[in-house]
Amino acid sequence: MKFKSNKFINFFFSIQFIRYLCIGIINTIFGISIIFVLQNIININPYSSNLLSFLACSFISYNLQRRITFKANKNKKQFGYYFSFMIICWILNIYTLKILLETNHNKNLAQIISISVYVLANYSLNKFVTFKQKI
Repeated sequence: MKFKSNKFINFFFSIQFIRYLCIGIINTIFGISIIFVLQNIININPYSSNLLSFLACSFISYNLQRRITFKANKNKKQFGYYFSFMIICWILNIYTLKILLETNHNKNLAQIISISVYVLANYSLNKFVTFKQKI
């Protein structure tokens, strides 16, 4: 049991994961700012606000994560995986958002929770598939 516990700790407390989180935090702050401006000031619905934010942050995220977090060279297959997983995780994000909004959660809190689900799923998929790194 200790061996599995160490893998879990190494996965979530590695320098790589910390880099991922730092880049993700900056990207998330930028993305949430876009969402909140769109849905609270411009009055665009939460789903469209989320989509527009997702699109704005996608390209920046790929380049920063590839270069800084995973230190990988750019290739077309990798790029395809990255964006496929972003879409899959975004769908998971929207599904989570939908459930939270339908159960009368605050729309801003619902966005934060759904984004957290996205972050954990996206990191795991990109670490083990897109950039093929083992624990």
